[in-house]
Amino acid sequence: MSRAPMLWIQGIWFQVLGLNPGDPVLVKCEGGKIIITKDEALQEQKAAKKAFLEVETHKLELKFAEEKKRLRQMCVADREARYGA
Repeated sequence: MSRAPMLWIQGIWFQVLGLNPGDPVLVKCEGGKIIITKDEALQEQKAAKKAFLEVETHKLELKFAEEKKRLRQMCVADREARYGA
């Protein structure tokens, strides 16, 4: 079993630098240095996906409410037809 190098870093100073828990990051090596930056593109992609899903969920909720209303009207009309309410 081979072992790979591992680096574990943590600290509040990340937030001072603009990195918050859960933020996607890019890690690259240049000139013998490890450079960690926020992955803005991935963060924007996640935000766009979240916004899209919120809009689509709202559309489905409206569609469900309309369908529920339509079915209820059908049931009431059926009851009235059967029992002459």
